[in-house]
Amino acid sequence: MTGPASLVVFTIALAAAPSSAPPALDVRGSTTCPGPELVAEHLRSLLAADAKLPAGSYVEVVDVPPTSKAEEEIEIRLVDGASAVALASRRLPKPSSCAEAAEGLAVVAATWAARYHAVSPGAPLLLEPQVSTPPPVLVRAARPAPPSLIVSMGASAGIVTASRGGSAPFAAIAVEGRGAGRPWAFRLSFAALGERTLALSPGVVAWNRLTASPEMSWSWGTPSAFAQVGLGALAGVSFVSGRGFNQDAHAANLDLGAAPSVRVGARLAAFPVTLWMGAGSLFWLREQRVRVDGLPATTALPRIDAVLAGGLSWTPEADGTRGP
Repeated sequence: MTGPASLVVFTIALAAAPSSAPPALDVRGSTTCPGPELVAEHLRSLLAADAKLPAGSYVEVVDVPPTSKAEEEIEIRLVDGASAVALASRRLPKPSSCAEAAEGLAVVAATWAARYHAVSPGAPLLLEPQVSTPPPVLVRAARPAPPSLIVSMGASAGIVTASRGGSAPFAAIAVEGRGAGRPWAFRLSFAALGERTLALSPGVVAWNRLTASPEMSWSWGTPSAFAQVGLGALAGVSFVSGRGFNQDAHAANLDLGAAPSVRVGARLAAFPVTLWMGAGSLFWLREQRVRVDGLPATTALPRIDAVLAGGLSWTPEADGTRGP
């Protein structure tokens, strides 16, 4: 039987069904107006005693946060319990009355129950022939879970300077890992600092450094705009040479220190690339003093360097989590 007559028969069948044993329903959700219990109560009144939702499924009701362009809504979903995938969902405008909201949501869920056969656990879900035109149903695929560890690779350049010895350019590369949705990150960077000089009569002392720095950082904001502070350990090799002396010598020394830093940055909208600018310092733990055999004068390399830098980082699996 098809057409309007079938709708009448279906309605009479629901009304004539025995009500002594209300159907077992699993209605969940985080809403308070209406609560899941109130939706379940209205749904039981619409279903026959032997009515069932698909095996292993449950009904879920959630509030939809309002936006500047839309009124407040409430969403009802039919969810497969085994995979947590939404089989169907629909949003309704949220009325001022909790009872009206519960009644509207129950009607949608009752329509879903009428469209499905009651199947045994593990059996495939089969649609019955429709006896009436159902409301529009939006089927949504579950989003893949974001990666637990997000890895970024970056490059930067800038200026290193001190109170003595002038300034020099530097370049660096870095790899960074952070937990998804976490404000903290671990970064490992390698840098080459350009040559600077100090006068030591009758010549000059020239030096440059190669450094490595493991660093922990903490971010505020979002990927579109963020601020970050960091603190890292510092290991460097200083290459020192004399120029203008009777016999020029060369030496290499290992030094340790600390490297605090600050950054501000933003992520490009169309690409998983973050641009940033920052500043920091290099604090060397011990003094490196240079002397020339046969001369009384000595000089020491600066123990504190200031750093100004800019750079970019690339995140292959950018997912909108916090941090650069």
